[in-house]
Amino acid sequence: MTSGHPGRVVSYFADDPPAPPHLAISRLTEHPTTVEAFLARHEVPIVEGRYCTFLHRGEADEVRLVHRIVGLPGRLPMRRLAGTDLWHGVLELPEGSRLETWKDSYALYDNDRMWNLIDVLGKIAARHEVTHASVALAWLLARSEVSTIIVGARTVGQLQDNLKALDVKLGADDVKALDAASKPDWGYPQSFIERLQPW
Repeated sequence: MTSGHPGRVVSYFADDPPAPPHLAISRLTEHPTTVEAFLARHEVPIVEGRYCTFLHRGEADEVRLVHRIVGLPGRLPMRRLAGTDLWHGVLELPEGSRLETWKDSYALYDNDRMWNLIDVLGKIAARHEVTHASVALAWLLARSEVSTIIVGARTVGQLQDNLKALDVKLGADDVKALDAASKPDWGYPQSFIERLQPW
């Protein structure tokens, strides 16, 4: 478990001690119920104060959380709930962290459309052997209406990763998949206008 002094992130994953007992995932571990019932009661990730629980469901030999949190290993091994196909890991974030501060804003993007877009980005990133961010930036650079992009790198590592976008050559199928996955649903009257005059 990483150091718990102020400003540091504490992890409760496969290589760490169990998560605090008051968390939802801990109660599930101590009082097993159906995974379906548990997932039906909670939105994922489960945010409980400064604690954020990440879940993955599926048969696998190992599952790791890939993240970009300074001070933690880049790929944290998740812990499997015995007798199930549910994997979990908990991060305790420092007071004032972006997740705690912006959790209401994050909720606006926690939907099927955005998660599908992340999946599409991930598949393309894997084919090109780069990160999600590199693909996203390369996609923007490939758009004729975009003259420049401004990156929000906070570390040298993030900047170097962003610059890799310059070497990513997206194919037509990549761009088509990203365009489709990211197309916004404007609703009425945009939907009515598009039926009369498609863009």
